Amino acid sequence: MSLLSSLSDLDSLRENASSVNNITRSGNLDIVAGDKHVPICHIVNFMPFSLVDENGNRTVYNELSTLESGVAVMLAAQHLNTGDGRVVPEVAGLSDRCPIRFTVEWMDTEFIERTAVNSAIELTDRRLPEREPCAIIGALRSAVSIPTSLITGLRGYPQFR
Repeated sequence: MSLLSSLSDLDSLRENASSVNNITRSGNLDIVAGDKHVPICHIVNFMPFSLVDENGNRTVYNELSTLESGVAVMLAAQHLNTGDGRVVPEVAGLSDRCPIRFTVEWMDTEFIERTAVNSAIELTDRRLPEREPCAIIGALRSAVSIPTSLITGLRGYPQFR
């Protein structure tokens, strides 16, 4: 079993279900039908993973440990999905008490408000069978998170940070 196996397993489960129209929406959760119904909370993380210069050249950005932050979100989702309490003891056994599972996606803000706002609009315009968000983790900078939170909030998606 790989370290983050629940994420790829849930991605596959959801992808297979969308091809046969076995997904419904309940609140902000995708409900995947099968042998048993699996509610999935799709968390979208807005982060600056790249910088784009005035000529349109893109470079990888990690000065604020954004790559590590992205991996931390994946690990948190894995621990929630499997009830692994090694980092946060209160999570131990959660997967037995709560049926909700978590998947993760990232949006590269490029440190540009317009880029993040356009991504927030595209994200919140999604409809099944596309993955709709359950919740959003805002960008590192308030200059980016404030305008995206206006869009996501008005469209019914909580945004944190």
